[in-house]
Amino acid sequence: MPVRFFTEGAAVAMEVLGDGRGPRYFSEEAFAYGSVDPRSTMTAIRSQEVQFATAAVFVTYLLVQHGPERFGEFYRRLGGPATMSWIAAQFRDAYGLELEEEIETFLQGVPECGDDSFPLLVAECTGPTIPWQSEGFWRFEGSMDCEDPEVVGGIEPGYAWPSSRAVTVEVPEGGTYFLYINETSDAWLRVGPCFGCPWEDEGIFLDDEVHGKAVQLAAGKHYVRIGSHSDLSPDVTVRLEKW
Repeated sequence: MPVRFFTEGAAVAMEVLGDGRGPRYFSEEAFAYGSVDPRSTMTAIRSQEVQFATAAVFVTYLLVQHGPERFGEFYRRLGGPATMSWIAAQFRDAYGLELEEEIETFLQGVPECGDDSFPLLVAECTGPTIPWQSEGFWRFEGSMDCEDPEVVGGIEPGYAWPSSRAVTVEVPEGGTYFLYINETSDAWLRVGPCFGCPWEDEGIFLDDEVHGKAVQLAAGKHYVRIGSHSDLSPDVTVRLEKW
């Protein structure tokens, strides 16, 4: 695919490795600096020339505003020359919109989260749903061993990639909950909603120094992403208790 901007944009938008933030939108502060114009590297033909963060956020914008079907149609058309005129023509055919006008709308800043927005989920939201053990008490126990089929990560000579695994939990009612991960796990935690717009970044973190805190959760499905170093393989326990 000559137009690497959209290839890398889609890859980074849905990334589950690294910090695993998934599809996220730049903040208002980032827009204020004017550093997110996708035209700057849209015609790049080599991946190393692409501004990855900008590509990811523009692809996320297209997916959320117009859905995946049109993006798929547009992407399949990008086998021609990597020029703005060619890309604009394919965009017009797939979306029925002018690319320049769509970019200008994108650059106006973070849009409202409309009811008709396509719910672009982080990959962690596809994890298995763990039931509550009792009313107001939820617990998950598991290993971060790389040989576990639920763990994503790996080790190579001289380097251990961060590992992760994800489950989901249905929060029955909004309110205050206490989130906890066992202190001996040498792991970290991210919890976030599987609803709302991608640019509403409401993730909650517990790192290796903070093992528990009170959090506010809305009713609905949430992901629980556990991370650790691949060469440690700790056993982890995560608890969620209604206050």
